[in-house]
Amino acid sequence: MIRVVEFRKLIKFGDSSFVVSLPKDWITKHNLVKGDTIYVDENENGLVLKPKEIKTRKEPKSMVIDADNKSLEAVQTEIVSSYLTNTDTIEVKGSSLRENAPQVKQYLHNLAGLEIIEQTKDKIVAKDLLNINEISIDSMVRRMDNIIRSMLDDSIASAEEDHFDSINQRDNDVNRLSFLTHRVIRLALRDHGVAKTLEVNHLSLLVDWQIVTYLEKIGDQSKRIARAMREARAKKKSFSKSTCRELKQIYKNLQQVYLKVMKSYYTKDKKLAYQIETESQQRISLCDSFEKRCRDPCLVQVIYNLKGMSTSIKNIARDVISIENEQG
Repeated sequence: MIRVVEFRKLIKFGDSSFVVSLPKDWITKHNLVKGDTIYVDENENGLVLKPKEIKTRKEPKSMVIDADNKSLEAVQTEIVSSYLTNTDTIEVKGSSLRENAPQVKQYLHNLAGLEIIEQTKDKIVAKDLLNINEISIDSMVRRMDNIIRSMLDDSIASAEEDHFDSINQRDNDVNRLSFLTHRVIRLALRDHGVAKTLEVNHLSLLVDWQIVTYLEKIGDQSKRIARAMREARAKKKSFSKSTCRELKQIYKNLQQVYLKVMKSYYTKDKKLAYQIETESQQRISLCDSFEKRCRDPCLVQVIYNLKGMSTSIKNIARDVISIENEQG
């Protein structure tokens, strides 16, 4: 469909106002009449006009997932996909629920804002009860960050004592917050009214999407390191004190860099972000050097995840630099 650009003349109205007439087709399309309120919002490209009622007119979105002849992993994927695309009601049905209902209910419970409102032997229905006015992307990022900080502490300590189960539980919390934040960001990118409510713009939403993705990866990597140390302990592997000391120091140094990159994100410190990004290769080189001297499979797995964590930290720094460049 070809859109025709219309031109309107600016008319002076009183001492301090100007008037522009609106196209009749647009008025008719939105069922507007004299006296209705119009939203006027200014962005970097100009003015955006919207009828006031558009903010409250939302058709409920529902999804029915047939669980029969599918693996639990496939059902989980469909549930998460529906959740991320802001589906209001998710119904999972099928005779397989007679056996798999506990797992399916757990998948739904792991998604913030969803509550199970109905269950029969062949059906589970969950409804979104999330209030967007009570959501803050910044607070969710900070909650993820705080959980990850504790995960890093205990993951480092896993060289002496097994903390995997506790770290794994906290990783589930990080995943839950990650899904919720991505869901809110998707909604705000699609709905200008939601973005306005959250007091965010598209640029900040895109950066926050990336930050949340990298935080979720760092949480996964700290969990995998703790799991590798558990496996080493189960196999009764013994490493020299110097090896353990060096590995622990590499991890502690990386933990300090993580704290710095999150500081650069919160304070939008471009100089600190540049420093972290440029020192990335040096951190990777330390990991490579250790790996060449110690080829034990469990320790190789630890180093692999430390390098992945370093890359995630570097990418957070790049995002901070990016948003500063755009705003500067």
